[in-house]
Formats: sequence, structure tokens, C-alpha cells
Amino acid sequence: MLGDSEAPERRDGYCQLIAQIHRAKRNLVIFRENRDRGFGGRRRIDVWWGGLQANGGLMLLLAYLLRTDIDWHDAEIYLKLVVPDETAAQAAKINVDNLMKQLRIGAVSQVLVAEGRPFDEILHESSRNADLIFLGMATPRDNYTQYYEGLQARTAGLPTTVFVLAALVLPLRRFSPKVRRVKSKGL
Repeated sequence: MLGDSEAPERRDGYCQLIAQIHRAKRNLVIFRENRDRGFGGRRRIDVWWGGLQANGGLMLLLAYLLRTDIDWHDAEIYLKLVVPDETAAQAAKINVDNLMKQLRIGAVSQVLVAEGRPFDEILHESSRNADLIFLGMATPRDNYTQYYEGLQARTAGLPTTVFVLAALVLPLRRFSPKVRRVKSKGL
């Protein structure tokens, strides 16, 4: 677990550290506190979903484990998925609801229809009242510092956020809905 580095002069080294941790096949969790809000009322956790095959499984597990803490035991986990249109939303809702029943973690699914809106706008609108947000990160590649700077800019002003980069797929049941999801620029 790392704290988020907002110091521009340290960003290259910080991003190199992220890449090194990922190459070592270690899961990475980066905590970014909203200093004005902290954890709010500890009642709502938003997990932005891309599926179990990447960061999704680890984010869901972390949210579930957090809810076992006495301060978070009344929190509701919202599993959020963005799809391009209403047709995709219907299929995705069925698939995600079935997965939630099988995993028995008590998360509430929210399938959001993009209707042409960019992911960042949907993220800010839908999670503005969350107490904690889990977002997946892209795998480190060339120009990762530029990606990370963009991630910080796109998530500025959000409630306290945890960025997750999973090293390996968790052994949860694989989820692969046959719907198109809206691209989230590596979030």
C-alpha cells in the first residue's frame, strides 16, 4: 500500500516504483485521501467494475474486507459498471446481479448507461456522494508518468479514492459478460 504522490518533482520516480512493484507480481493499492471529507460517514463504497479478470476481483475483495471493520460494517458496496446503451445495460445487469448472488458479498449493482457521456463525467456524477471509491489502474507501460498525471487530473475533487493494480487474477469465479463496456481510459 502506498500513499498517493502529488509532488510533480517525484512523479517519475513514483511511477517507476509502481512499474517495479507490478513487475515483481505484487498487488498495488494507492490511497488518495480527500482531506476535506476523509471517509465521510463510512456508509458508501463505490467499486468501479471492469470484471474479475483484471483489477475488479481485488477491488471487490478489498471493499468486502473493509466492510468487516467495525467502523464500516453498515456500509453499502455499490458495484458500478458503465455500458454504452440500454440494450447492453439489460444484459450487464443480469450478469452482474447473478455474480453478486454467487459471491454472496451483498453488493448492489449499478449499471450506468453512458448515452455518449465520457467516463470521467459519469464517475464524478455517480460517485460524488461516496465515502470511498475503488478504481483500477492501467498496467504500467511507456509514458506511465503521463498516464498517472492524467489519472490524478481526472479524479481530482473526488471523495477519498483507492487506486488498485492487481498483479494476478484472483481465484474468484470468472465474469465475462457478453456486453460492450464504455472505455474508461485505463481507470
